Amino acid sequence: MAALDNDIEKLLPAALYKKGFDLSAAFSTKAYNDTTSNKKLHDFGRRNGALAFAVGSSKHIWQYFLRCEPRSAWPDHPNNSRGLNAFDSFVEEAVLEAVDDANLHRRTQ
Repeated sequence: MAALDNDIEKLLPAALYKKGFDLSAAFSTKAYNDTTSNKKLHDFGRRNGALAFAVGSSKHIWQYFLRCEPRSAWPDHPNNSRGLNAFDSFVEEAVLEAVDDANLHRRTQ
């Protein structure tokens, strides 16, 4: 599992960067859950916690956001009922696309 985590810790930040997210840090859900009184993160049944990422961006994101048209912000999109604005929609779509671009769904099955 450690080799897989190392791959993910390299591939996902690189894919996120290409979407505008220049800040990311991997962490264990167990480490977070053991030290917080906030809402716990899901560990997916892993005793030692699941690998998670905190994702953010500096001004790097704006060049990507201003060029996109987030599909889930369109009035007729089913996810629009969740109240997403254009930026929230962009973030959600870009992160999911980065996971696809890094082929992580194939590596974790």
